[in-house]
Amino acid sequence: MHQYTVFGLAVESAIELPAARLDAPRRHGLAHDSRREPIEQEPIEVVIRVHSGADAPLPAAAGAVRSITASPAEVMLAWDDVGHFVIRAGREIEIWPRRGVTGRLLGLFVTGSAFALLLCQRGATVLHGSSVALEGQGVGFLGDKGAGKSTLAMGMQQRGARLVADDLLAVAGPGLLALPGFCQMKLWPDALHQLGLSPAALKRLRPEVEKRGLPVASQQTPRPVPLRHLFVMRHSAQIEITPLNEKQALLALLPHWYPARFGTDVLQQMQAQTRHFAQCVALARGTRVSLLGRPYALAALPRVADAVWAYVQAAAPEQQPQPAGMGEAESR
Repeated sequence: MHQYTVFGLAVESAIELPAARLDAPRRHGLAHDSRREPIEQEPIEVVIRVHSGADAPLPAAAGAVRSITASPAEVMLAWDDVGHFVIRAGREIEIWPRRGVTGRLLGLFVTGSAFALLLCQRGATVLHGSSVALEGQGVGFLGDKGAGKSTLAMGMQQRGARLVADDLLAVAGPGLLALPGFCQMKLWPDALHQLGLSPAALKRLRPEVEKRGLPVASQQTPRPVPLRHLFVMRHSAQIEITPLNEKQALLALLPHWYPARFGTDVLQQMQAQTRHFAQCVALARGTRVSLLGRPYALAALPRVADAVWAYVQAAAPEQQPQPAGMGEAESR
């Protein structure tokens, strides 16, 4: 079994997870046990197991992804060409792979949807987005698929920011702490070229997909940072940053809460509708939420990163919203 630390949790996995750290600090607010023990004595908090595909609980699903069953404590996801994933009680991920599926491919799905749901089961607020640490402030980028979240985060890193997480933005605690996630960025070759990096030196995420995995452990902050800014990305002819009031911010955030990607039926089965709303309210009250309009042309990336950097620096401390308490945000 392999052992890792990710999102402040000790993880034991039957498959290798190259995107996870071995050395990050623990206890960022997601542990079910609140005891503060020396690191070497802390128990494993998440276990990832792999079973024989022949023992899968249900036949493989047709289509891209769908939830077979869901409840407050358990969700089963199935991909027709990958296998079944059962996420249980915020502590376990069990996998029944299809024949011939590699551990590397299983790891890609574990570090995406499966781990996002596990974090939700542990009470974290999980958004579909990337995040960086800029002068002690957490800055998150949200948007639809292909909006350029990862690319912009890397553009910020090249200007001196530290990476926090890619794809999964997990927030926990009364201070709305953004937790360090998996230390790999997922980028298309054209984005890598724009960043001055060579796609040829990086592995594809899947053999049939051009997107590459960029290891970023050395550029990642090992500790959580208070989330202060959220930028909801959209296409615009010009670079525009528009601050939102609390109501506008709430409406902008709701679609980017990670479990919402699976539809209202799954939210109902998870009994997560109230938590969905409450956690987004906490973010709308406790962070500065802005719309970020930007051209899709990658050549605009340096100017977009410069604009975001200047905007964050210009936000005086007295203008920063006060983080909402997580008691309301974690209500179910």
